Amino acid sequence: MLDQPRLRLDWTGRLLEGWRQVGVVVDPPTPSALRAAIRARTPPTPETLARYVIRRTSCAEPLVALIDCFTDPPATPAVPRSTLARRLRDFGSFTPHDWRALHRLILATGRAPSPMERLAHVLGLDPRTLRTAAQQFLGDLTPHVTRWPGWEWKLEAALRQGGYPLRSTPRATPPTARHRAAPHQLA
Repeated sequence: MLDQPRLRLDWTGRLLEGWRQVGVVVDPPTPSALRAAIRARTPPTPETLARYVIRRTSCAEPLVALIDCFTDPPATPAVPRSTLARRLRDFGSFTPHDWRALHRLILATGRAPSPMERLAHVLGLDPRTLRTAAQQFLGDLTPHVTRWPGWEWKLEAALRQGGYPLRSTPRATPPTARHRAAPHQLA
């Protein structure tokens, strides 16, 4: 949420640059309204997920391989299987199978909150498979996987669990109002 009711358009454009799922809350939001708004967003595309990983790790090499992993089902892989495994092995600890499982977990848990077992059955998965994936990728945050909306925190937690080096992203700061110097500061 933004503190200032009006921001310069160029600052807002830089803040939202490269993001497609943006919502604006005008009234004072309630937590349930915010969660509902986050759940109502369209699911992230394979390109969105891959670019998020690339932006956070500052390593652009595996972009095509990640998009291939996040594309479900991979109709015609852009990269041969052995090359895909090698590129991702050089990138970090997750295998192509891990990235696909993370993608399924992100898409599956983006829906309305429900118990993991029910969610697994709806998706045609063994509940242990979904729980194991959540534990592997989210660690201590597993109990919140279906209650907390949004895919960004799940991908961020998975990158941390996998030991990927994360680049700190500079935060956009609103322009500060120029204050005139007090008379005693002039000289």
